[in-house]
Amino acid sequence: MQLNNNKGAALITVLIALVVLSILGIALMSTTLADGKQAIYQQDKIQSNYLARSAVDDVASHIIATHNAPSISLPTTKSFDFGDYAITKLQASHSNTVFYIEATGNVNGTSSTVGLTVSKENPSDLFDKAIYTFDDLNIELMNVYGDIASEGTIKYATNGSTKYDTDLWKAYPGETLELEYTVFPISADYMDLTNNNLAVSGEFPISIDTNYNNVDVPNGSTLKFLTVEGSILTVGINNLTSGNSGSIIVEGGGLLKLYIYDTFESKGDFHVEDGSELELMVYENALVELQTPLSFNPNEDPNKVRIYLDEDSTLSLQANGNYNAYIHGPEAYIEMQSSQTTVNGAIIGNILQGNGNKPMGVVNYKKPDDSWSLYNAAFSKRFYQ
Repeated sequence: MQLNNNKGAALITVLIALVVLSILGIALMSTTLADGKQAIYQQDKIQSNYLARSAVDDVASHIIATHNAPSISLPTTKSFDFGDYAITKLQASHSNTVFYIEATGNVNGTSSTVGLTVSKENPSDLFDKAIYTFDDLNIELMNVYGDIASEGTIKYATNGSTKYDTDLWKAYPGETLELEYTVFPISADYMDLTNNNLAVSGEFPISIDTNYNNVDVPNGSTLKFLTVEGSILTVGINNLTSGNSGSIIVEGGGLLKLYIYDTFESKGDFHVEDGSELELMVYENALVELQTPLSFNPNEDPNKVRIYLDEDSTLSLQANGNYNAYIHGPEAYIEMQSSQTTVNGAIIGNILQGNGNKPMGVVNYKKPDDSWSLYNAAFSKRFYQ
């Protein structure tokens, strides 16, 4: 009788164990199925998001390339094997300088909506400080009149002749500046400039697009770039040298795009006549040294001169020079080597430095005029969901 009772207890124990295992198995199966469904959902969500991003990116690429929104009827849809997207909104504002695009991607019933703002950077947006550097900024040996900013640290004098007046202007250490770097045309490495040399004698005019290997402007000679109002004159030079009493003049009322592939040393007069404009493009690893006397334009309008510096290039501003210009070199080195060196405009550089313990001159901030556009005008793209 006792044996039968033990058998009954064992049977109950086995049944209970089977029930528990069944429950655990069902729970595990449910969890596995739920995880599988969640994984499928996440995969569809990701794919739908990428479809939406692809849609707004296509429209943004068109805007950046043409500076205009494409002519499309809304909603515009496109289907793929695994899903589809619909561009549902396209708006332009602020005189076609800001565009908003919205699209929804759909995969197996799972949708994702992405919005994108595309805005054109104007000079006043980009050059909104007297100086901005990506590396640390030290102006203890410089007089600066305007706000200063750096992605790194900032040092400035708190007393003495170079005291930075924080009651009038502000310093912004650790500020991030997001911009698209200037795209330079084809490098001189791909051009045959070997035999295209020019030794200027007297007064020599350049009025057509051309490239030179070496151009020498000796004492007493003048190199003139003759532009035409409403037109662009493009000249590329590997090595350009001007003597102490040599002159380089831009005139005619048009725009000169001057590409420096290797070196540019000016010891004489280099200026832009009233009404003309200059875009000085300094290529990768190139060196530009501008010395006394220099006045980029007599009317002190920095909007007439823009200097673009490519990666690891160097711009050296020396002695009694008045540089009325906007300087854009986020990956470049900029040197100011005299207390008599003055920049009227604004500077963006990787590093701004002096020469040892010598004074570094003056920077007077001038707000840019939005009537001119940045070279290959950049657009910033901002996503959000």
